Amino acid sequence: MNIKPIALLAVMLSAQTTVHAATLDNKALTEKVISLEKQNSALTKQVTKMETVSTKRIGNIKQIMTARDERIRFNGFLSAMATKNRKNLDLNFEGTGIDDRWSFSPDSIVGMQWDYKVVEGTSATVQAVAKGAKGFEVEAEWMYLTHQLTDNVSIRAGRLRLPLYALSETFEVGFSYPWVRPPVDLYIADVTSYEGVAITHKGQWGDWFLTSEVWGGSIDEELVKIREEIGTDFVLSNGPWEFRLLGARVNKQIIRAFEATTSPASLNYVVWSNIYDDGNWLIHFELADLAASKENPTTSNYTGYLSLAKHINSWTPYVVAGFGDSDQEQDEGKRNADLFLFTSNLIPKYYHEKTYSVGLRYDVNPKMALKFDATYFYDIKEDEMSRIRVSNPTTRLTDPTKVALLGDNTTILTFGTDIVF
Repeated sequence: MNIKPIALLAVMLSAQTTVHAATLDNKALTEKVISLEKQNSALTKQVTKMETVSTKRIGNIKQIMTARDERIRFNGFLSAMATKNRKNLDLNFEGTGIDDRWSFSPDSIVGMQWDYKVVEGTSATVQAVAKGAKGFEVEAEWMYLTHQLTDNVSIRAGRLRLPLYALSETFEVGFSYPWVRPPVDLYIADVTSYEGVAITHKGQWGDWFLTSEVWGGSIDEELVKIREEIGTDFVLSNGPWEFRLLGARVNKQIIRAFEATTSPASLNYVVWSNIYDDGNWLIHFELADLAASKENPTTSNYTGYLSLAKHINSWTPYVVAGFGDSDQEQDEGKRNADLFLFTSNLIPKYYHEKTYSVGLRYDVNPKMALKFDATYFYDIKEDEMSRIRVSNPTTRLTDPTKVALLGDNTTILTFGTDIVF
C-alpha cells in the first residue's frame, strides 16, 4: 500500500481546512471592526451632541450672569479721619466728641450703595452708611425707586437725600471733594434725608444744560418731625461752570425735645451755589438764607462759604472762608428756643461765627486720597445759645437744649484718608 500519496492528501486537506478557518476568522474580525467603528461613530456623535448642549447651557449661564451683572451695580466709600481740638472745649457731641485728644470717631464713615435694574427704565437704589460719630450703627440713608417717564423726565419715590445744597447728594463721600469735610458753615445739619417724591427734568437751554427738580415729602426723625416740606431747584451748567438755585418751604414741623413741641407757620430756605472747575482751578461758593416766622418777629440766618483749590498733578491745596450769622430781631434773652432746636437739626446755623480752613489733598491712586486740614473758628459770639458744629455733618447734640460756651476762637486739626471701591 502506497502511504505517501495518502499522507500528502491528508496534509493538503488539513491546509485547506486551516486556510478556510483563517478566512472565516478574518471575516469575523472584519465584521467586528466595522461594528466597533459604527459604535465609535455613534458615541462620537453622542459626545458631540452632549458637548453642543453643554456649550449652549454654559453660554446661557454666562448670559444670565452677565445680565445680572449688568442689572446689579455695587460701590462703596470709606473715610478714616483723625480729629483733634487744640482747646479742651466741651462740644457736647453725641458719642465721642472733638476734644484735645486725637479721635477717629467724629469724621470716620463707611458706606455701601446698591443699584438694581428692575426692568427697562426702572431701578432700585439702597445706600447704607455707618458713622463713627454714631458708634458705626448702620443706617439706610437712601432707599428709593426710580422710573424714567421719558427721555428727559424721571421720578423717584422713597427715602431720598434732602437736596438743600450743591453737594448734598455726595457730601458723605469724602473722595468726591477736595476738603477733609464739606465746609461746616453749611454741611452740618442733622436731618439729611426725607420720605417723599422727586421729579427731575433734564434738557438744554441753548449751549447750557439745565436740570430742574421738584420735590416734596415729610421727615420723621428722633428730634424733629416735619409733616410737609416742598422745594425746587435748578442747575445750569456749561463747561467748567455750574450755577444752582434752590428754594424750599417747611410747614407743620414739630420739635421733639423734652416734651416741647412747636409748629411755626413756615420756614423758607433759599440757597445759591456756584462751582467752577476747569481741571486746574476749583472754586466753590454757596450762600444760604433761612427766614422763619411765627407770632413773633422774623428771624433770618445767613450762612455761606467761599473755597479756592488748585490742582497740581496729584496735589490739591485749598483754602476756605466761611461765616454764620443770625439777624435776630428779639432780645438776646428771649430767643425762640423752638426755632433754635429746629435749626440745630435741619438748618445748620443759629449763632455768629467765622471760619478759615487750609488743607491739602494728595491722590495716591484713582481710588484713594490722603488729606490734611486745619480749620480756625473765630469771632464767635459767646452767649447761652452759641455753639460750634465741626464734626461729621450728621452728628447730633446729645442734649439739644444744652450748648457749650466756646469763647472766642479754637482750631480743629484733621488728617486721614478717603477711599472709594
